[in-house]
Amino acid sequence: MKKVSGSKNKMTVGRTDEKLKAGAEDKVNTVDGPKDKEGAVGEAGGVKRNKSDTVDEVPGDKGSKKGEDISSASGDVMNADAMPPCLTHPLNSSQAEIGTSINPAVKRMLPTVIPPSAWVQFKHRWRGLPLPVITCRPHGRLGNMMGEYATLYALRRHYCVTALLHPHMASELADIFPYTTLPRLQGGIVDVDWIPVGFIGRRYNYAPVEVAAAGLLGPRHFVMQKTPHEIQLFNPFKEELRREFTLAPRYRDEAQSFLWGIKKTRGLPEPVFIAFHIRRTDYARHIKVKFGGTLPEQGYFERALTYYRNKYPGAAVFVVTSDDLPYASSQLKHHHDVVFAPGQSAKGDMAILISCNHSVITFGSFGFWGAYLAGGEVVYPDMTFSTLYRFSRAMYEMVGLRSFTPLPTT
Repeated sequence: MKKVSGSKNKMTVGRTDEKLKAGAEDKVNTVDGPKDKEGAVGEAGGVKRNKSDTVDEVPGDKGSKKGEDISSASGDVMNADAMPPCLTHPLNSSQAEIGTSINPAVKRMLPTVIPPSAWVQFKHRWRGLPLPVITCRPHGRLGNMMGEYATLYALRRHYCVTALLHPHMASELADIFPYTTLPRLQGGIVDVDWIPVGFIGRRYNYAPVEVAAAGLLGPRHFVMQKTPHEIQLFNPFKEELRREFTLAPRYRDEAQSFLWGIKKTRGLPEPVFIAFHIRRTDYARHIKVKFGGTLPEQGYFERALTYYRNKYPGAAVFVVTSDDLPYASSQLKHHHDVVFAPGQSAKGDMAILISCNHSVITFGSFGFWGAYLAGGEVVYPDMTFSTLYRFSRAMYEMVGLRSFTPLPTT
């Protein structure tokens, strides 16, 4: 675990990030891509919202229509160099990879549906950008949008497709993650048909999205729908995404203050902060109806506490966030090493989840992203479902999330 470190401006506790996202160095001076085994300090939070990350339709979102304007920004011509670098296109092997290089191990495991030999390039351009162009109409809240952004980012990196942020997604993410690099879609689209693409057949089969990104549907404009969260696509770029999702200074500093207070109050020289996210409310019905599952209860919570206490005797401090704090309190308040986050906002919750050393999660995209970006070990419930569920042991092992550890619930 990282020791408390001092600087001229601040002290940090929990997970400390020593390198900064490119382009943000002159704005932020502590947080960025964390180390694999240690976490940092995020912001106070315990989820306080009416609903959580169950997918909801954005008002007025009934599919793309010709003549619809999905951007409030102005400007017609965009710069292709503003996008993240993409891998060298297989049909142009003489072209050097733009910008950063990717780990050779990742190149051997590119998890794309379309083989590189089938990809198609076009000379067609739209507003100075090569076609095809793909964006994503955001559904749900913060956790869902992070999955949608990560999928867009991965499509750009894998297929070299022009990937643009829907204005609503850009605005929502900018407050907590101001250093994302996918450009915002600018100007109106009155002259363009946006073709919706999403999953087909069985749940989570988003092959049509990759077919479009690979150019097989032509030099067109595509809008992803139905909340893509393609872990197998974005996991090879995990460290890049941790830089993309660098916390804004306000959230980072509030988190440092919150966790520093815990350290000082408890008198622990080197605390190990374990983020403990409990998803409840509307998700109980969602997981039962869609996947034939149930939410984990106290048996799982007790096992998770014991697991980390044994690993970090005398040092573990559990920081609980939830969309149902009264329930979480009823289950965990009697434990001496459990602290409850203030629960002021969903973004505050996300910051604190990201900022701890290790994680305990239940289900849902919100808890997943907090744990995934924290970079430490992630304990999750090992439960069975009637159909494939993206936040399950089957999925985590399928995509190779080696830092995720299943625990029995009964």
